[in-house]
Amino acid sequence: MTSLQSHLLIASSELPEPFTRSVVLLVRHNDDGALGLILNRRTSALLKEAWNKLSEVPCHRTEPIFLGGPCEGPLVALHTHPELSEIEVMSGLYFSAGKDKLEQLAEQQDGPPIKFFAGYSGWSPGQLEAEIARGSWSVMPAVPDHAFEYEDELWKRATRHVAGAALRSTLHIKHAPSDPSHN
Repeated sequence: MTSLQSHLLIASSELPEPFTRSVVLLVRHNDDGALGLILNRRTSALLKEAWNKLSEVPCHRTEPIFLGGPCEGPLVALHTHPELSEIEVMSGLYFSAGKDKLEQLAEQQDGPPIKFFAGYSGWSPGQLEAEIARGSWSVMPAVPDHAFEYEDELWKRATRHVAGAALRSTLHIKHAPSDPSHN
């Protein structure tokens, strides 16, 4: 099995909610299954407002909480603080779920971006591979910026990237301008 950890799953247009037009970052993928977080599903809940139910440590973060997926689980975070890492998703991007690490992240007033998630996306062994084979997901490598940027346009951008890569591969095109009008 080839691990797809640190890759993006781009939902086909036929997938139902909560995966409709979603982009999932695979945090972990191995023989035991896969765990991912939907990057572009913002909720109306703000971390600062929900924090009192989770901890007595002061929260200085004002960003929204994202829906990580349909599986219930603890609050988790993607961030760029290696000292607070539980899983290194890729170089420069880390995952944490432990209460002590989340409290340290929530206490920070400024600094590098942090994204908090309620729930997660999970697959049993072989399930994700079967869904990819059926065409439910397209796959592309991720970079840390995907976790924090272009949330509203992420699915469109990722879909275009995958389609363009497939076209270049099919036509054996080695170099193509990012804007075809420059051709």
